[in-house]
Amino acid sequence: MDLIAKIMTHTHRMYSDESGHTADDLAHSSQHFFVYSFVTLNASQLGEIESEIPKIVKSIFSNDPPSEVKFSKLGGTTKGKRAVVQICKLIGRTGAHVHLAVLEKKFQICAMVVETFFDPKYHPQSPPEWEASNWRKDIANHIYDACPDKSLVEFLAAVKLDDEDSIRKCGEAFASLLKLHPSSQASQAGILMERGLSRFYRFGMRVEDTPKHAERPASAVVALVPALAHINAFLEERNMTVELVCDVTKQFGPVLDWAIGLAKDAMFVSEVSSEFGYTQPLGRILRRTEILASENDAGIQCADLVAGLVNYKVLGYRAGQAPDSILSDAWDSLKPCVALAEPAHFEMMSKKMLGYRRAGG
Repeated sequence: MDLIAKIMTHTHRMYSDESGHTADDLAHSSQHFFVYSFVTLNASQLGEIESEIPKIVKSIFSNDPPSEVKFSKLGGTTKGKRAVVQICKLIGRTGAHVHLAVLEKKFQICAMVVETFFDPKYHPQSPPEWEASNWRKDIANHIYDACPDKSLVEFLAAVKLDDEDSIRKCGEAFASLLKLHPSSQASQAGILMERGLSRFYRFGMRVEDTPKHAERPASAVVALVPALAHINAFLEERNMTVELVCDVTKQFGPVLDWAIGLAKDAMFVSEVSSEFGYTQPLGRILRRTEILASENDAGIQCADLVAGLVNYKVLGYRAGQAPDSILSDAWDSLKPCVALAEPAHFEMMSKKMLGYRRAGG
């Protein structure tokens, strides 16, 4: 039995990577989305992928292979796109499970507004519904609809500087806009927000052991923790256990480690169960720190290509661009094995483009 088979006798491996973390901040015009991909493989599937990816690359590039098998290296050329198609067909052919979490960064800023001004721990007079996940997401959606991008960018800048006066002024502007909203829920939120401007949550006071690239409720909590809960339910239904593997050489590794640490912590789960809609620590997802991976790992290469492809697709859809005919073939090859583990704002993507089934469904 080879090393991979020995390690994976009782489990599958779930390889994870992301696309969208390289922009300077959430409001940067070049990247509007975070995309997180989770590709689950058993030993046989991983062995086939490890064997076939080098053959695909060699057959397409001959003596001039790319420096890395990554979407950022392949997605810009015709040859590279052909390689993406062939690797996606390979992933689909093996029967891998692919999960996606897609988060629009504008919605993440709106979620930060909710956490700043509607955190019940800072507002003793807050109504009980402030604890409920659906209510918080609804208010974030109202902020998304009611508040211009310029005001959200100003809020983000104030939060970065931890400037209390500027944050409060942004809150006043948000409250005024919400009070004018036709939804009674939104207008009530505006009134409550106005009353709570004397004291609010400051992201500048984040806990010291929080990773550098993970503010609460940044993507780690807004997208990753709920996504892992969705995936855990999917695995539970199939009586599967996975070892979660990510590229430890990149910034995403510490962020994902932090997120899964939160999701597996019984005290954290107890505190936020109403917010995220699950009540049990993750039991089907293992994080083995001794299992190291790099961008040269075949499973990580697959996760990177999936995340990059989906981000490319949603960015093009947002911009109204015609789909790339070559990369459309890549997506069509993946769709049969894709499930959506997506807890946040996704309305603008529309079913016309995606047509996912839900994780656990």
